[in-house]
Amino acid sequence: MIQVSPNWVEAYYNRGLARIKLEEYEAAIYDYTALLRLQPTHAKAYNNRGNAYYKLDDYEAAIADYDKAIELGFSSAQKNRNIAFGAWAELNRKREEEEQIGGEAFEFEVITVNSEGDITKRRRQQRRALKENLGNNVILEMVYIRGGTFMMGSPDLEYGRSGDEGPRHKVTVPSFFMGKYLITQAQWTAVMGNNPSNWKGANLPVETVSWHDAVEFCQRLSQKTGKTYRLPSEAEWEYACRAGTTTPLHFGKIMTPGLANYNVNYPFDQTISPELANYNSNNYANAPKEIYREKTTPVGSFGVANAFGLYDLHGNVWEWCADPWHENYLGAPSDGSVWQSGGDDSTRILRGGSWLNIAGHCRSAYRYWDPPGSRDADISFRVVCVSPVRTR
Repeated sequence: MIQVSPNWVEAYYNRGLARIKLEEYEAAIYDYTALLRLQPTHAKAYNNRGNAYYKLDDYEAAIADYDKAIELGFSSAQKNRNIAFGAWAELNRKREEEEQIGGEAFEFEVITVNSEGDITKRRRQQRRALKENLGNNVILEMVYIRGGTFMMGSPDLEYGRSGDEGPRHKVTVPSFFMGKYLITQAQWTAVMGNNPSNWKGANLPVETVSWHDAVEFCQRLSQKTGKTYRLPSEAEWEYACRAGTTTPLHFGKIMTPGLANYNVNYPFDQTISPELANYNSNNYANAPKEIYREKTTPVGSFGVANAFGLYDLHGNVWEWCADPWHENYLGAPSDGSVWQSGGDDSTRILRGGSWLNIAGHCRSAYRYWDPPGSRDADISFRVVCVSPVRTR
């Protein structure tokens, strides 16, 4: 209709509403902007465009639109303005808190994809990272992860879910620092003096390292820097991976080859239980396919960060966690600590999936284990720092 009648105000208004419902916020902003050029006094259009800006975390633009809607007599926009102002104030409070920890601010883009793999939301965010020079200008970047509370595990109807991902439970995690990237071969060599990796490359993740090797790396790194480095607990890893999301992946419901390094030949988990068959409309099978890489890729090469500013949490290589394996979360701690008691000490937790794995095994909640002595070309790790200041 818009092509036939490009000046039809109601067509832009209704299409904007539909796009908001489809979570196509940038497209909705386009429609309401076009509408407002035709009718600058359309109060509801300002309110709805403000809603789209709010969903994109552009709180200042949202507040400006709500103010205009109120000025034009749409008093219902006041409630939306109050919500947006609260979010803006909280965002600034968090930025001030992060500034106090020091380090350098860095910007990154966070995306959300729909069930077809199309990007429906883009937003620029900022975090701070502490940089550690390991020698010869090999830099380790540690991102500040603000503590908080989240639901650990997967919901009952998540596609590809297995029983060890429950029961879903509330966990409160204290603040910590986590590696922006997986430990690279250059970083490993700077600390350990060797390179065990199958595929060589300074900016490739180190692999073919056991859990014991990773723990030794943390110990040597701590001695070298005077800070306390260790492997993340399983709860810390999932909290950091999700970064406030509840979808199977931090960028949405499905994997696409342009977002992560995984086995594209098997885009969904075919072990799905029959009672979940009706959930297939949002499964991983809708993702487009391209060539299977069959090896690791350089850290950060996909340019896809989560809302905490962390990269490569889905696919590429598995990540060692500190915890031993437990067959479910019954009795799990709620404080984010390593769950040592009652676990199988002959195993250690792995998270995140790898280049070798199907998409369903790369989900935020997916759990796997291996003996701590295992060394495979699809296993690596990233580190956590619990003391951002020198201890010696």
